[in-house]
Amino acid sequence: MFTTNQAYAYHLEPARWNGQPAPGTCCAHVTVGKEATHATSLTAWSNGITAWNSSPALILFDQPSSYKVGLADIDDAGNSSDGRTTYYYLFGYFTSMSAWLNYHWIKLYPLSKSQGVAAHELGHIAGLDHTNGCVLMVPDSPTRASCGISTPQTDDRNGIAAMY
Repeated sequence: MFTTNQAYAYHLEPARWNGQPAPGTCCAHVTVGKEATHATSLTAWSNGITAWNSSPALILFDQPSSYKVGLADIDDAGNSSDGRTTYYYLFGYFTSMSAWLNYHWIKLYPLSKSQGVAAHELGHIAGLDHTNGCVLMVPDSPTRASCGISTPQTDDRNGIAAMY
């Protein structure tokens, strides 16, 4: 008799947001605020939020006047990253977090590619880590773009369902 084990390709960060529903229960909420100064960055963040919020993932990014994570931008030709998320956690729960898009690079991108960068960083904010394949959480933008990925894929959504 053969048995199969379900394989998961997604990887999770070592923490999650506290006070959220049990895994597989709709829906976790993370509050974010757009602090970016460039229109291209603001559009990318908005499109990334829409990509997650309109997906079947069990997480929503809310934008109240008081929020936990600021979505910023930088303009730094000396930094090869087009986006970055930094976080701190304690006892398995995020305590603080920041995220930015590098306007120097994303201003050159087509809209779908800049959305993919923002949605990727929002995946980190949700608690997803890098993984391989044609998924949103692949670590590099050229791979996401060549795969045509700018929204959460099944693997990304499964990672969220495992946490929230």
